[in-house]
Amino acid sequence: MDEQILYYCQDDLYMAFLFDRKDESYRKYEWGPVLSSKIRNQQQIKKITSGDEYEMVDEFLVLYNSNKIDFYSGKSRNNSQMIQTKQFEIENEEIEDLQAGSLSFLILTKSGKVYSFADSKRRYDYEDIPFQDPENSTYDKIRIVPFFQKNNLFVKSIVMNAYSNYYLCKNGELYANGFNENCEIGEDPNTHYQLPINIAKNVKKVFSGKKSRNLFYLTQNKELYGRGLNNYGQLSIGSKKLQNVPKKIDVTNLDGKEILDIKSCYEHTILITKSGESFSCGCGDNNGIGEDKLIFTEIPHLKNKVIIKIHGCSQINFFITQENELYALNLYKLFFQNSRNLNKNGNETNNETDYFKFPRKINLPQFFENNLIPFQLNCGFNAVFLYPDNRTDSLNDDFKQLFKSKKYCDSKLIIISNEIEIEIPIHKLIIELRTGLKIEKIQSIINEKKINKKDIFIFLKWTYYDKFEYSKQNQLLQIFNSFELSFPPQNDLKEDLLKLYNDNNSKDFRILVKNVDVVNNGKIKDNIDVEDDDEEDILKFKQILVHKLILLTRTGLFRDMFDNLNEKENNINQINDYSQKSIESLQILIKYFYTNKLDLLDFGNDNKKIDNELLYDELHDSVEYYQLNRNSYFHYQLNQMVKGN
Repeated sequence: MDEQILYYCQDDLYMAFLFDRKDESYRKYEWGPVLSSKIRNQQQIKKITSGDEYEMVDEFLVLYNSNKIDFYSGKSRNNSQMIQTKQFEIENEEIEDLQAGSLSFLILTKSGKVYSFADSKRRYDYEDIPFQDPENSTYDKIRIVPFFQKNNLFVKSIVMNAYSNYYLCKNGELYANGFNENCEIGEDPNTHYQLPINIAKNVKKVFSGKKSRNLFYLTQNKELYGRGLNNYGQLSIGSKKLQNVPKKIDVTNLDGKEILDIKSCYEHTILITKSGESFSCGCGDNNGIGEDKLIFTEIPHLKNKVIIKIHGCSQINFFITQENELYALNLYKLFFQNSRNLNKNGNETNNETDYFKFPRKINLPQFFENNLIPFQLNCGFNAVFLYPDNRTDSLNDDFKQLFKSKKYCDSKLIIISNEIEIEIPIHKLIIELRTGLKIEKIQSIINEKKINKKDIFIFLKWTYYDKFEYSKQNQLLQIFNSFELSFPPQNDLKEDLLKLYNDNNSKDFRILVKNVDVVNNGKIKDNIDVEDDDEEDILKFKQILVHKLILLTRTGLFRDMFDNLNEKENNINQINDYSQKSIESLQILIKYFYTNKLDLLDFGNDNKKIDNELLYDELHDSVEYYQLNRNSYFHYQLNQMVKGN
């Protein structure tokens, strides 16, 4: 392999080519910089995807939050300089996902349509393989895959492995097309599929990997099935035989824990659970255990780590922990500093064959390491892309979850459809805040103008989490006009919640915190009642007013607390805080719950900097204590406030 260079871009994108095997020699590299002009107008990156084939080592797609896509390609196979060759977007469509195979890319839109793309010059070595770009004879443009539209199928997720594509539809049917040499699609390894065919029903989630020659899928009743290449036991079926039909996989070793993700590589497979455990099977040289495993077995080196994301390609795997750490497996002799050889027992060794054979921590670029910023990672044939996780805002994400869960609803809207009355549960506080209209008025408009259920849900998605569907802007305009609201709206969710934060009259809940300025050594009553207790007891507490729904939406601590109360207890309107946190830190956190920003100016700080070590520690520990959404820039904001930064 020719020598490659490392890339960096304005704290937005880090790219690294992992190793140089020219003349079978190794060289160490670190994360490093290149020109920032390579990223379009410094827009926030939503996702990067690259292939896992030598021919696509220098090809990747970048999707921005603006819904635009850039295609990057090397000038030639032997030239490491990356050039931007195409820029495009899909009109009137919001892009949901990008996936890369060994020969092409797939693009999925929010409306359930699938598009394909590849650079035609990459086809020349592979004319004997059916297109991964179904029904297209050229690769110069993004083209829709018409099969699903023709058959009225809504695709909700896409997965690509080495030479096959998988499309999971909203109705639970799984379709596939592509190369079938290892029966990853059908029973006969000599039959390949240019057009998608139905291969399974009642499917909930699909898993594979960029260099994989097999397939895993989870059914609606939580059963795991696998098929395809299994020469190292990478299917976890207890043997090394090719599996030409789907086989149910025994997951007894998981002890009933739910599967979060599976990454199938060329000779092994990695699995993580929703509670953060990591398992593997397959080739012992690659699986992180040190010996061949024919069933999923927990990875010893990661037993004390909570893994929230995994990535894989060929033999390489990356693990991201809950603490924002990066671990790697099978990276050979790499460019990262301070690495040590470890054997399967975790002890140092001089045996070079053990190098990175077991998971080990990787040094992040300083920007991520110092600021604890959540990040995304994509790895291809020998390239790693590292960039901030900008896909969702934790505020919008939390309110989206509130909308979907239908928990804590205190009101409803009624829609008449085909003479049937349909009730839509809602949260009065959110609806009236965003629209400025009383629920009774909204219901009156629905009745008068006969607004249908579909339009109401489009409207509610905006109301709860600022969701606009690009393909339905005319619909949105009509809906907003029906409610006599301006479109586009003047305020976003954060601006409206800031107004709510400043409205003390509507706050329906109080948190009582020990007043350290008043309390001495005397005993404090555990259950202070502001309405009934005497003034001396009350002085020992300070109260912070808040909206109960905001606490339930933004903090797992309060959700768990109220979910465990009975119906009568759920009506309480105050709670005593025993976290031992200062009034100041709790006030800062309460405002963060509303705005997603750490703001010190309202609480006696005149310079936006924290010079109090105790305050910093209290805020730093709040993510875990209050069970905040980890998909946020909480730690980054906090570290920017530290005096001297």
